[in-house]
Amino acid sequence: MRARLALLAAALVAIAPATVSAQEVTLRAASFLPLSVNYGAMFKRWVDEVNKRGKGTVQITVVGPEAVPTFEQWNAVKSGVVDMHAGPPAYYVGTMVEGEAVILSDISVAEQRKNGALAYLNKLHNEKMNVWLLTAYADGVGFHVYTSKPHKVGDKPFDGFRLRSSPNFKRFFEDLGAQTVTLPPGEVFTAMERNVVDGYGWPR
Repeated sequence: MRARLALLAAALVAIAPATVSAQEVTLRAASFLPLSVNYGAMFKRWVDEVNKRGKGTVQITVVGPEAVPTFEQWNAVKSGVVDMHAGPPAYYVGTMVEGEAVILSDISVAEQRKNGALAYLNKLHNEKMNVWLLTAYADGVGFHVYTSKPHKVGDKPFDGFRLRSSPNFKRFFEDLGAQTVTLPPGEVFTAMERNVVDGYGWPR
């Protein structure tokens, strides 16, 4: 089963820049997925390019959820543990619900930059989280539901299912009859093996 297209799989969030100095600045970044996995690897490529172009000015060191747990990363930016976070707005929806709007949009990131949408979202990030939204990536990604057993026929195809969820899937899954379980991405495989959940939602 496929949900509607989402605008982005992850957003890059950074704290407001410090005072400019002549020395090279090193920023610490955290990725919501391991750096070897799809969207984590995308972020790592971006970091590598910044480090290549920014030699002598700025360098970024990046870690995955093994160093900073996925659901704590946005708060780690807010508290100064890390300077940047690459992860979906769904993971900090409790602090800034407007971030969820990007999941419902079918407008590309490039168009949002032109029409002022990203600037407005950045303003909200500034005001509500004291961070800067630098960019977004992976727009146009389709979300899918993967299960260990066939779904049912009818209005409640996931009745009796326990599905791993994040805030952007929760209401959708519940409306289709499922119980939802919130788990970090890195725990999904083990949860499936142990029958803690019967399936999960994930970008293709």
